[in-house]
Amino acid sequence: MRGRVTVVLLFLLSLSPGLDAACDYTPRFSGQLRTTAYDVSLDSEGFVWLATGYGVTLLEMTGGSPLILDSIALPGSTRVVEASSNGIGYAGSGSSLHVVKREGKKLRLVRSIATGGTVNDIAIESYLFVATSSGIEHRALFDPENPTKTTVTLFTTSPNVTSLALGSSTLYAADGDASVEVYSIAFPSIPQRTGTLEAMPLASWVHTAPNGLIFVSDRFGQNTDIFIGANRVASMQSGTRSFAASASQTHYVASGRTLRAIDISALSRPVTRFSSQLAPSEGNENTIHAMARAGDTLFVAAGDIGLVVFDMSPMKAPFALASYSGAATSSVRIAGDKAWFADADGTIREQRIVSSGVALTELRSWSGGDGALVHDVEGETLLTSAGQNATLWSLGANPPVAAVTASFGDRVIEAVIRNGGMVVLLANGSLWAAAPSPQQIESPAVAHLARAGSALATAELRPDGTTLVRHYPDGDPSKSPATFSIAGLATGNLALDATRAALFTFSGITVIDLADGQKRTVPASDRTIPRQLVFSGPDLLAIDSTTLYVYANAQELTRGYPIPAEVVAMDAEPSVAAIATAGGNAAVSYVATNPEVSIPFRNSYYSKAAASDDQLYLFSRETIDFYSIAAADAPSYVAGVTAQGIIDIAATPAGLVTLAANGTVSLYSRAGVLLRSAVIAEAGVAVTSIAAVGDSIWLSLSKGCASGVCSSETRVLDPGTLAVISTMSGAVDDVANSGNRAWALVSFPDELRAIDISDPLHPVPLVTIPRPAFASSITYATGAVYVLAQRLHEYTATTLNPVTERLAPIANPPAQLIRAMADCVIVTGRSDQPELYSLPGWSAIQSAPSIPSTARSLILQDGRVVILTDHSIEVWSSLPPRTPGRTRSVR
Repeated sequence: MRGRVTVVLLFLLSLSPGLDAACDYTPRFSGQLRTTAYDVSLDSEGFVWLATGYGVTLLEMTGGSPLILDSIALPGSTRVVEASSNGIGYAGSGSSLHVVKREGKKLRLVRSIATGGTVNDIAIESYLFVATSSGIEHRALFDPENPTKTTVTLFTTSPNVTSLALGSSTLYAADGDASVEVYSIAFPSIPQRTGTLEAMPLASWVHTAPNGLIFVSDRFGQNTDIFIGANRVASMQSGTRSFAASASQTHYVASGRTLRAIDISALSRPVTRFSSQLAPSEGNENTIHAMARAGDTLFVAAGDIGLVVFDMSPMKAPFALASYSGAATSSVRIAGDKAWFADADGTIREQRIVSSGVALTELRSWSGGDGALVHDVEGETLLTSAGQNATLWSLGANPPVAAVTASFGDRVIEAVIRNGGMVVLLANGSLWAAAPSPQQIESPAVAHLARAGSALATAELRPDGTTLVRHYPDGDPSKSPATFSIAGLATGNLALDATRAALFTFSGITVIDLADGQKRTVPASDRTIPRQLVFSGPDLLAIDSTTLYVYANAQELTRGYPIPAEVVAMDAEPSVAAIATAGGNAAVSYVATNPEVSIPFRNSYYSKAAASDDQLYLFSRETIDFYSIAAADAPSYVAGVTAQGIIDIAATPAGLVTLAANGTVSLYSRAGVLLRSAVIAEAGVAVTSIAAVGDSIWLSLSKGCASGVCSSETRVLDPGTLAVISTMSGAVDDVANSGNRAWALVSFPDELRAIDISDPLHPVPLVTIPRPAFASSITYATGAVYVLAQRLHEYTATTLNPVTERLAPIANPPAQLIRAMADCVIVTGRSDQPELYSLPGWSAIQSAPSIPSTARSLILQDGRVVILTDHSIEVWSSLPPRTPGRTRSVR
């Protein structure tokens, strides 16, 4: 399987001036592997600008699909982009503002400008307003390619300004406290603070809509206050971290991975018209960060999920969904254009279904008793229960009157109306009839009860693992039923109509033809476990906790409708379903069309890179991809192998060595062909890492931890046979080698060692000293050993005598790497960008190349540096440029 990803390549062939000869590296290749979509903006010509973590990507909608035109890398993690006129865009990464120019369908970095703090948001209104962690910067755009900071100060109650929004001649700024600052920008050159919006605590996101509404959301995306002017007019129990306005009263809001279309035409009762929870990616940034709309197309920047594009053209009346927030509802029944819901407090609510909307409007309500459930409706009679009591309500009266109430010896779990009375199923599995006096029906214990017209059916879960359905065509349980046996035990409920019954078992949904007894399993119906099944006209509907599914003619899944709150129960009439949820209630016009979605990116999440002289290996949870770096600066794809079960890799001149969690070590050829495997670990042993050192393979492992006494060791393998030849104490965390010497950071015991590897299969420790606290990486250069910890520790190579400590101390060092080649040292992890130093004087290279995001692997070879970042592969070189041949590069 090829675990590659479609990306745009940045191929840099110009030389960077001013580098010391010791570290004279020029960026030659930047291949984007991952798109973390943080922000999205549209320019006046319809181009889409995406802040990707890697940099800025330019897209164009072609034939309804987004086409990637160009991508440029920017130093640091690019999280903000705002497109303006004249093809200029402004991007923020870290504490830098980047000016990017679109020239046709290409992007060019014009300049980078330091700001006073981390850039959080950007707004443009003749002038540039840049929200940073140190306040709002006001920049003049007399020259759009060179925004100049003015002397204007925009006062905020907290320095970390997280969000900006533009209204009619007004700028709003959220800064994480309980107020939103308001500025008049009638004259953008001299903005004036005019007041505040008193919002909820931790107000961190502010957005505006064309109709004068202002939306303010808290940092955690749980609540939203809606303002008109300075007045709070409504609140919603959902966050609006991201927002996209429409010309109508239905706007798009998002928090976490959930996107909603909210109809606020009635501010006192906002209605959710669409809901979609995006599936998480393998990455750790699964959040909707920003949205932008162009006509019926909605662009959603969803972190590692990527750019998600919705076709929202179906979002017109009649809508498919109307979902209302309120008290939790526990049950529902529907008849004609009315639905009856039971609230958690026992209130029965009768609501009208407006199918042209779709909408629910309340007609009346009354108390059904503590824990009331709605079970059945027929004509002007509604059947409910509350604990051990069941009640038939006369709906012709206003308020409804309890016509019949019957008490039973156990809790009522299901009930149906029959001949003006009721048949109920109790929690103990017994069946009872009441008209009005309760009488037990002779029957084995059953789990489910259903009615269709005058017919009844029950489902018995049998000890042999089958479900027996009994069908009573005339509804008389005293008569002999037709019986149908189904393999598996039914969960959820039993659905019944005039000709069919349906239930769910481990094999999926089984539909029974009641006339001839034929049974069939609905294809692909075992992918979710339904809480309830309901026949509605020819169709079968199913609900799980999040979605309403429509099986056309009870044969094929044709549509799904996400529901914004946890689904509890459902009932349906042809074309419309009423749904009780844990957060209110909803109605679905299940014949309406849903918005369509597309995701133009497929990301790769490489966590480690390894390389031999001319071969590069990229390791993710899915695949290990092989690339040649022999003929050109751009890596060229060779092969890919599955990474299932693999926890570490190492490169040798002969190929790739992999380590699986079960202790299997495998050797692959340079072309990706498995040559041999061997199981090295045994019971009670946990393998941890693998390294190629000289002409041997070092496998580290721990053992005895299950007994509470852990020890570690490193086994030395012959690279040709994978046989274990010798063993050293301790686990090797990082290792450097040169000639017949190796230097290792070892744990359990925590040591720094100098090791003789003149016989590579029998390494001999020569010198051992305690390793520095927090030591994470080691390298060797020009007769010295360097260990990166809270500071950089220098030792003599032969005796490991301390020489000196370098670099400023770091209290809690992150994942750091240090590698050296000849007289150049590269350090990553201590700042956003790699730090280069020339030896022997440790002179810092001020004009060192930059990378677009955090480094994960660092490889130095003769004349070349390869860096795996969170988002890309970066190749620097001190050699003349090498032109790629007719090969496929990283994609």
